[in-house]
Amino acid sequence: MLSALLLEHAPAVSRRLAALGRSGFIERMRRGDASLWARDAAARRIIRDRLGWLRAPERMLREVPRLESFAREARGEGLRQVVLLGMGGSSLCVEVFRRLFPPPAGSPDVIVLDGTVPEAVRRVESRLDFETTLFVVSSKSGTTGETAALQAYFWARARRLRGRMASRHFVATTDPGTPLSEEAAARGYRASFHNAPDIGGRYSALS
Repeated sequence: MLSALLLEHAPAVSRRLAALGRSGFIERMRRGDASLWARDAAARRIIRDRLGWLRAPERMLREVPRLESFAREARGEGLRQVVLLGMGGSSLCVEVFRRLFPPPAGSPDVIVLDGTVPEAVRRVESRLDFETTLFVVSSKSGTTGETAALQAYFWARARRLRGRMASRHFVATTDPGTPLSEEAAARGYRASFHNAPDIGGRYSALS
């Protein structure tokens, strides 16, 4: 039944694909041609500032050595659990990877906490040893309310248990110049990983 319905549209799809080919759609998209999505000049300006996903994979390849070095250092200091604090696009990719790919030998356990339901927070907290846990606070805007609440809660707990060492248990992932980035710098978080501002939240899996 479904295949028959799809076949009905095959001629229209073929015509559209041919039209896209004639217009040079792929080449123009690679160049960041905003006119592919909008005619209005103001809309095009906004779109041009959101096309970083087109170059995200090659950008991130350049970051691999730093990320691998960070991971080695964290493991070397005895960190055995990673808790990602984030919502939506900041957490879904990590959750998918965690479920699909078995962790390499010796890698920390990864826990994704993407909600503020007290029972869920307590359930995660009950599994943690704060001496061996790294918290990754992830928010593109740096202002996500739920993420800020989770950060505040676990930061207070870490400060109580680890004192001045608490900052070594936190990492921020956000855009440059956000409140989260500034807070991470002020507290001396172990690291801040800055997302390219022209990569929108819906494409954060690429960065």
